[in-house]
Amino acid sequence: MPLSAPMIEERLELEELLSLMGEIKIEPFKDREIITINEKVLFEKDRYRLKSSSYPLLDELSSLIREGDYPVEIVGHTDNRPGEEKGYRSNWELSTLMAIQVLKYFVEKGEVIPERLTAYGYGSYRPIASNDTRQSRAKNRRLDIILNFRMPEYIRRIYRKRQPGIFTYKKFDFRVFE
Repeated sequence: MPLSAPMIEERLELEELLSLMGEIKIEPFKDREIITINEKVLFEKDRYRLKSSSYPLLDELSSLIREGDYPVEIVGHTDNRPGEEKGYRSNWELSTLMAIQVLKYFVEKGEVIPERLTAYGYGSYRPIASNDTRQSRAKNRRLDIILNFRMPEYIRRIYRKRQPGIFTYKKFDFRVFE
């Protein structure tokens, strides 16, 4: 008998991954959908390097994003402890580096069109819980992925992959001839 059972690799659907991972919330709004992922799912505490265990989730999210033609925002958030305490100049730096790492993953490994993605950090300035306890601070360390799939068509057109020689101005596509 072998020492360990052979591993069977199965592609998990996004909903299954979300339920397995925990610490992930999806909120639908009128004009967008926000996927909020707790820091500990993607990163080590107070670090911006992605955990290898987060790759299957990011792969599924990449697949979901690749199928659409809407703009996507990737937003990092931290707690209110000083950035210097964590080894960074500020919480803005840490939150932005977190967002950029996910953007890079989506582009390099997930093959998402870079023009559709925006990454930025709010630092500690948009908390969802008080910063009074360790547990509430942990809720504030998160990453939001904002899917703007209900944007007006003329804005979505800007983020679509266009053929070379076409540009958009005031809702109109123009072909450039040389």
